[in-house]
Amino acid sequence: MKIVQVSEALSFGDAISNDVVAIDKLLKENELSGGIFVTNRNNIDKRYLNNIAKTIDDFPVMNKEDILLLHHAIANDFCYALPKLKCKKVLVYHNITPPSFFDGISDGLRNATAKGLVQAKFMSNKVDCCIADSEFNKNNLEEMGYKCPIYVCPVLIPFDDYEADPNPEIVNEFQDDWVNILFVGRLSPNKKQEDIIRTYAIYKKHYNEKARLFLVGNDSMDIYADSLREYARKLQLDDVYITGSVPFQNLIAYYRIADVFLCMSEHEGFCVPIVEAMYFNVPVVAYKSSAVPGTIGDSGILLKEKDFLLTAAVINEVSTNEILSNWIIERQQDKIKDYYYNNVATKIVGILKSISREEDQEEKGNTSPNNEFDALIVIKASDWPIAKKSLPFIKTNINPKRIVIVSSTELLKELPNYDKCVFIDENKILDG
Repeated sequence: MKIVQVSEALSFGDAISNDVVAIDKLLKENELSGGIFVTNRNNIDKRYLNNIAKTIDDFPVMNKEDILLLHHAIANDFCYALPKLKCKKVLVYHNITPPSFFDGISDGLRNATAKGLVQAKFMSNKVDCCIADSEFNKNNLEEMGYKCPIYVCPVLIPFDDYEADPNPEIVNEFQDDWVNILFVGRLSPNKKQEDIIRTYAIYKKHYNEKARLFLVGNDSMDIYADSLREYARKLQLDDVYITGSVPFQNLIAYYRIADVFLCMSEHEGFCVPIVEAMYFNVPVVAYKSSAVPGTIGDSGILLKEKDFLLTAAVINEVSTNEILSNWIIERQQDKIKDYYYNNVATKIVGILKSISREEDQEEKGNTSPNNEFDALIVIKASDWPIAKKSLPFIKTNINPKRIVIVSSTELLKELPNYDKCVFIDENKILDG
């Protein structure tokens, strides 16, 4: 059996590309890798081409026992080849930015994201299962009509890489008594860097003149990038650093000097930089949108509204209140355990083995029979976010007659749409 990955692009430093590369390394360690194949040859970084990745022209013959992992985050015409493939087909869904964000900024990205959404719906009955890197992405797939099993598994991040030495010049220049506010991510209208600049301007005016803002990330979307620089000039902000793409050593340095990580994004499928900030013990303040709440969990500070005055006040409190800052960091240290490399790697391998077992059962023409027993889960509603991760494995590996969940009625809206899933109100068993 070989496991092949297909992606529309493989760029150096991009979060999705990093995930593809990390998964390939994991597959090689387990002697399962069939390679990475990129559908757009113009979007393969030369450091990857013919090293760990090839163009789609070299796509191999896939047999029934093989597995295809198709990463989807933008238009990718390879999806139209799925019906012809005999292998097990798995959609790895990273979400697609709504096209409206690119109105008047990039016709190319607007068209590519619109087409990508159409293709995502096209694949709803063309794949055997999906891997979504957040609950938000899973819900998005279900809204598009996906009925197949959907596993939720975060992005695979090799944290050992972050132990490299930071760029000493950046550390020496900026690690002082000034407050350094950081956001990492490509300059893109969905990430709302203009809202970060506006918040920073209010914070600097009303709370602390000794403050800097660092916006680190690809700035190739010229119209949007230029508008951000012009906005900072109009607000007479001298300490806004829009760096563009930076070497990894510089990225580590920016995390090392940061006092607060501020995210005002309105659309994220996962948001790896939030996890990176957690790793570097930088308190996270973020607007509550899309996948951001799921990534942060109960750590960091989530803002329910885009209130720039309030956000500036929160930044001031986080940067001056050591008790609050340490409390946030403690909770972030706990949350980041969900993203530890070994934990996520084990989960990925488990999912792939589960998919492989399903293939073996189909080959034998003998899927697991419906067993004559129920699986009973008696649980507090507050424990559900962890417990629900086990449901696909219970369904696949145990295959009970029913999965019976006894809990508070507040859990009812969270239940999956499994035919065999039955809910019982705990108060009907024992009042109160």
